Amino acid sequence: MKTKKLKSKPATSANPKASAELRSKDGFGIGRVYPKGSMFLRTHVGTAEDGKLKYEMATNMNGTPIIESKQTGKWFSLSWQDILNLAEKSGIDA
Repeated sequence: MKTKKLKSKPATSANPKASAELRSKDGFGIGRVYPKGSMFLRTHVGTAEDGKLKYEMATNMNGTPIIESKQTGKWFSLSWQDILNLAEKSGIDA
């Protein structure tokens, strides 16, 4: 079955192709950036400010941590598997 690219819809959990997946040199996931205007069903966790930088922290309905940059409107998510991979690479078991 052939699929066509979605151009007008924002990135959501149902439309992950509109996002950019980040990978380490070793090839494991280190998160995903979603464009401005992306929609998520989410639970607010908190906010962070550092001078002019402001962020909203939340979890999506699957419990995945997500962060919105108030400067750009872009979202960043890091799956629990990505977090586990990073913990192992950081030497948590050493």
